[in-house]
Amino acid sequence: MVELILIVFFNLCNAGFFSGKIKTFEACCGKGGSYNVNEVCGTGDAKACSDPSKHINWDGYHFTEAAYRLVAKGLIEGPFANPPLKPPPFKIPKE
Repeated sequence: MVELILIVFFNLCNAGFFSGKIKTFEACCGKGGSYNVNEVCGTGDAKACSDPSKHINWDGYHFTEAAYRLVAKGLIEGPFANPPLKPPPFKIPKE
């Protein structure tokens, strides 16, 4: 399971989630700590980021919609399915 998670994170990083000063592994919604998860989203002073599409992690526990989109695309079109569905039954839209 840990191996699968690392593969997914590696592929998400290669899919354009690293962009300049944005710390993509920080939770989009939270507050404090190395990964913005000392206060969980919805509690205390935790706030959501302005653009979740540039983050992999939503709240320290869940991917963002953009990350889930890339995971679904990887399962339907490859490289996470072996063999990938060729041709895929449907295309995952970019946004």
